[in-house]
Amino acid sequence: AFSADSDPRLRSFDREVAEALRRKLSATVEAVSPSAPSHSAGAEDDDEDEPTAEPAQPFFRAPLAAPVLALLAAGIEVHCLRDLTRGGLATSLVELAESAQLGIAIDAAKIPVTELVRGACEILGLDPLYVANEGRFVCLVPAAQAAQALALIAQTAPGGPPVIIGQVTAGPAGQVTQRSIIGAERIVDRLSGEQLPRIC
Repeated sequence: AFSADSDPRLRSFDREVAEALRRKLSATVEAVSPSAPSHSAGAEDDDEDEPTAEPAQPFFRAPLAAPVLALLAAGIEVHCLRDLTRGGLATSLVELAESAQLGIAIDAAKIPVTELVRGACEILGLDPLYVANEGRFVCLVPAAQAAQALALIAQTAPGGPPVIIGQVTAGPAGQVTQRSIIGAERIVDRLSGEQLPRIC
């Protein structure tokens, strides 16, 4: 087995793919939010004023400083914070469980996945749990402070409202389990190989 960090050919491939994705995303933003037509100063229009388009906002930027600082300022006893980039939610949780030598149980029905993301993953044959998420993170806090933490994150974080997706358990140590929508349980493994090219 080898990774992009150990093979120069893969590093070169990753750079090419990352640049292609960046160009694609930039083109998408421009297509969704075209620039407003320019008017010369002092020119008079016979037609009524038309609404102008707002400047395009890069939808792939979602800084997390505000919600994190809000949690700390409110005195929330944050046990751990982890962004969901490399390996997605599943790999992040497995790494946390292994580091703490505790178990983590999550509920698939409570994990928010938009229809757009779900549809894209179905077309590409990807599992949403392993896809990198820009501007998303997991936050481990005491159960007694969970409601307050949710309210703070909802006020300051980009994207949709935060949700509680599971809990930390005494064990098995280093194991993450997921309860499916129909009630069955399965063990969640970390990402094996490269589901998507590394872009960060």
